[in-house]
Amino acid sequence: MEKWVVPNPFVPVLFATLRMVNVELADFSFNKDAANIGEIYLNISIRKLNAAVRIGLDTVTFIVSNPDWSLAPQLSSVFEAVSERIREILQLKPKSQETTLAFRVTPGTTDFKATTALLLNKNLAGDSLFLRNLAAS
Repeated sequence: MEKWVVPNPFVPVLFATLRMVNVELADFSFNKDAANIGEIYLNISIRKLNAAVRIGLDTVTFIVSNPDWSLAPQLSSVFEAVSERIREILQLKPKSQETTLAFRVTPGTTDFKATTALLLNKNLAGDSLFLRNLAAS
């Protein structure tokens, strides 16, 4: 709770970190419609990657909308850099971490199996359509 003060300690550190992906101060905002303190978050739009980071009181959410999967390595790198800076600011490690990957696949010229191979941990994901296809190729 002490990190939610003015000036906010996240803004200058993450602004410097995210300059590499053209984030400006105008890309930082707080949600206006919070019904209670638990719903307050700092939103950072990463327009170049069609992504955002939301920092709440007890959660950090990394969001990508309609991603270009060829940018997956850059997205991972940016999100990891943000995660590292947040841990440095808080001087804490997260108690837990959850990852949700949801997407709609449409036909295209990109090799979907090869593009997503680095995003899937077959030991955690178990048997799936994508992993079976990866093993067969």
